[in-house]
This record gives sequence, C-alpha cells and structure tokens, in this order.
Amino acid sequence: LTPRSGTRCGWVALCDGDCARQADACEVAFVNTETGRCLRASLPELRRHRVVGFTDGLLVLLNTDTTAVRVLHPFTRVAVDFPAMAPLFRSMAWRLDARAWMRAFVCVSETSPSSIAVVVWFSAVQGVVAADPIPRRTIVSRKIELTIAVQFQGRFYGVTCTWRNLRQIYPQCQDPLIAMVPMKPRIPYADRFYLVESAARLMVAVRHLYDGTSGDWGFELFDVDIEGRRLLPVSSLGDRALLIGDDRCISVSSNKLPSISGDAIYTSVVNKDPVTLYSVASGEYERTSTLSVIHDFNKRIRPSVRPFTLADHLLTYCFHRHWSRGLMYHEYHHVPVTWKEVWNRFKAQDREVSFTRAVLQMN
Repeated sequence: LTPRSGTRCGWVALCDGDCARQADACEVAFVNTETGRCLRASLPELRRHRVVGFTDGLLVLLNTDTTAVRVLHPFTRVAVDFPAMAPLFRSMAWRLDARAWMRAFVCVSETSPSSIAVVVWFSAVQGVVAADPIPRRTIVSRKIELTIAVQFQGRFYGVTCTWRNLRQIYPQCQDPLIAMVPMKPRIPYADRFYLVESAARLMVAVRHLYDGTSGDWGFELFDVDIEGRRLLPVSSLGDRALLIGDDRCISVSSNKLPSISGDAIYTSVVNKDPVTLYSVASGEYERTSTLSVIHDFNKRIRPSVRPFTLADHLLTYCFHRHWSRGLMYHEYHHVPVTWKEVWNRFKAQDREVSFTRAVLQMN
C-alpha cells in the first residue's frame, strides 16, 4: 500500500449531488480520468469516519469516535492504521473548524521506502504533522503555516503563508526551500497559489488579481525544478487542463476526456462565476456551460439541474467541503444564510470530530 501504484492512477472520487454524504452511504463512486471507466465501491469502513484526504486513489479516513487515522485502498480494502489525533487536536487544532477540515496526504515514509506516512495540516493553524505506522511515532513542525500543499512522488510540498516559500515539508531535509513564488506588486497579498501534479511534473499556478475594482485576473504557470531549486515559466499546457480548488488540484488530458478543453484552467472566481474557464493561450476567461443557479440568495428557485457535466464533478472534487457534504460546487458554492436547516446540518456534521470524547475513550 504505497503512493503511485499504477492501478490507482487517475481515479477521482465523484459527488452524487443529492446532499447524502459518502460516509453515511458507505460507498463512493469513482471515475478514471485516464480511461473514463466508472466504479462504485461499497465501503462499510466509512461508517463513523470522515474522509479527510485522497492521494493517488487512496482514502485517508478519520475515526470520529477515536480520532484514529486510517489509509484505505477503496478497491482491495487493504488498510493501514495510524495513531489517534486527539492529543494533537488538543494542542494544535482546538478550533472546531480546523480539526473538522484537516487535510491529509499519503507519502512515502522517511523511515522505510516500502512503508507509508500520513502528513496532516490544518488551515489557518501553524503546524504540520507527519505520522508513521512503524515505528509508531509522530513528527510535529509547529512553525509552518501553509496556504496550499500537495503530495508529489511520495514527498510533501507546500507554500508558506507569510513568505510564499515553496518548501519540501516531508521527508524533512537540511535545505527544504525550493523557490519563492512570485507575487504581482499592484495588489499585494491578493494572489492565490496552487500546486498540482501534471503529467509527472510538479507545477505552480499563481492567480493574480490585476484590478481590485473590476475583478480582472489572470494566471502565471511554472514548472518546479526541484533539483535546480527554481521555477521555470510555462506558456502552454498543451492538451492538459488544470482543475484547481481550495483543497485539491488535478490535471487531465483533453485528448482522453473530449468534454474538457485543453490548454485551459478550470477554477472558481465567485465574484465572476462559480465555474470559470481560463484560456492559457489567450489569457481570457469565459463562463462555462456548467453554471446552474438554483437559488436567488434567499430561496430555492429551481431543482438541481442534471445531468452534471464531467467538469462539474472534477471541480467539486477540488473543493472538499462540498464533496464531503454531497453537494455539487457549481450549485452550492454559496449557501444562503436563510437555509437554516442546511446550516444546522453542517454544524452537526462538523461537531462529529470531538477530541474530548476521544481522549475519554483512550483513558
């Protein structure tokens, strides 16, 4: 059970869009972006668990009762268990939102190339945690706060919030700095950074906001030369398309998925449209056909519009909060505050992760 197994490459988890969580249904639908094949896996192991991450088709689960972490292969059902997170929640992620929406990746263990480790980081919290199953130990880096992260070739990389440094976080090394991500000076700190593996290379996508009044924006793309410790500008993606979100970014081939446009970036700019296609060649963006307005920011005006497009599904996969709640991102990128029943359900789901209950059980 290691990252980059060829049998798992290209598998993306789908959202049914019916407000039913995959963890409650104990099943997950997958599509292979390389072949188009679809599979629905029945996974009773999801009961009393939250899906907190994906890596090369592997599911990272958090037990809501004990806070123990498990890595599960969805097709073979092979699993690896890790220690409980409760002690770290108490010291690092005491905020409910931080622990409910922790982000986890599977990496190659620094103690054994044939084993795995789980790397966890918390949004808006300083600290990255790496856990090995054998020997059972936990490494905590408390001074790192990340804005985006990715697993690439078994290693964990991230961009720091303060200095925009692209660093190797795990395995730990003597010189972790890879490069500094550039920022446009016109509107400081308005840029967004994304890391994505594309065709066996690591890339950085930087979204610049050029005009704060009009909301005009654009992208710069870079290849990461890890050995040379530098970023190399990229002017074209060829047949590749990037789909980028707050939690995950993926790259697919338009030759294998004809409904996806090549040399393009699918993203969300909420003040424009929840789903926007940016052409790398022209530098222009356009509304896609996936836009579906189901409410008027107060009440529902129409039911969910089906069938969902492949772009709908892939972008929802990149926004984990929506995917895990069973909601398609393009329809629920904004949930009106008047939908109190929906918001109460969200809050109840977030409260499932209680480190107090877990500590009592361990004692």
